Amino acid sequence: MNQNQISFDVAAVGAKLKKTCIKFDELLAQANHPELTNIHQKLRKELKEHKEKGILTVAFIGQYNAGKSTTISALTGRRDIRIDSDIATDKTAN
Repeated sequence: MNQNQISFDVAAVGAKLKKTCIKFDELLAQANHPELTNIHQKLRKELKEHKEKGILTVAFIGQYNAGKSTTISALTGRRDIRIDSDIATDKTAN
């Protein structure tokens, strides 16, 4: 692997994210403040809805020519994503 290639273990990242979410949930649950209690309830409700729908929304945001489209193409296996050295994607798509 040359130094321009980066790889990561998706399962490990997912496990770490889940662990972090659980810890955040625990911290919010312990908070004795009305605003944090509201955030906790809203977060749990929205996570439950996303889990039930099986939907994950991801946004790739950054400067042009930073590799966002290339990353999306690699993750999805789609080869119809326009990739260019100039601004190539100027609108969102599902």
